[in-house]
Amino acid sequence: MADPRKHHYVPEFFIRRWAADEDDVWCYRRPHEAIDRKRKPPSAIGFEVDLYALQGGDPEDRQSIESRFMQQLDSRAALALKEVVAVGGRPASPIMASDWARFVMSLISRSPARVREISAIAEAREYRGEGDSLEARYQATRGDDWPATVADYLSSTRDRRFDEDLGRMVVKRLCDAPRMGELIVNMEWGVRDLTDPGLTLLLSDQPVTFGSFSTPNGVIVMPLGPRSIFIAHRSPQRMPLMMMIPEQTFVETLNRKVVEQARSVVIAFDRSHETLIEEHFPKNAVQPAEGEPSR
Repeated sequence: MADPRKHHYVPEFFIRRWAADEDDVWCYRRPHEAIDRKRKPPSAIGFEVDLYALQGGDPEDRQSIESRFMQQLDSRAALALKEVVAVGGRPASPIMASDWARFVMSLISRSPARVREISAIAEAREYRGEGDSLEARYQATRGDDWPATVADYLSSTRDRRFDEDLGRMVVKRLCDAPRMGELIVNMEWGVRDLTDPGLTLLLSDQPVTFGSFSTPNGVIVMPLGPRSIFIAHRSPQRMPLMMMIPEQTFVETLNRKVVEQARSVVIAFDRSHETLIEEHFPKNAVQPAEGEPSR
């Protein structure tokens, strides 16, 4: 079997929850000033070719993050999601609860924009890793024709594939961070289903809204489909208050946040939110390398 090269940062099983009778969804991008909108099948959205592929090292391990980690994470999350929806909160199985927490963490870190941002941070930390002492040692031994600083030297000589791969490995670790996962699993979980037939929810490449995990007000909110919302709160006493927020207010706030956070794509069940998308989709959107991979 060929190595997988279409790496879905918004998993296909999750996008499919927004599909209408024709099995397509509305896909919104902002490649330029104007919004681009198309009807597409879930398989054709939310991926980038070789997004998690390792560029250095053993060629046999090039697709290992996708094939051995992301695909398994998503397969287990698809089963956990069915249970979350069925019971309206945390599954009875600790394994399923852990699988769902891992999926939530992954949605925060796995988009193309986040992969690039994390790679840049990882690279900068490598450069600064030994601080002034490394710079001092470099200056003490620098030849006349060498770059002016240690950062310049590293930039001119090191294999850039290492920096990119380091970022991808950090993303993998963030998707499976034990302490964060434990915090999420120990929160109070709930699912809020919409009752107003005129309201629907949006999805994007950054659908998780969250705040203050480590405080009593820590909360996670994300859409589970066009008509249901996942909520996790550190305080069991505050969960009923989340369920009592007026439905229209809740939906409008969540949709606006999901669109504002988007970096590559917004996904919708219908065209009812186009004004909101036009107003709040960032104009510095990242355009993933989609299209069928060449062999």
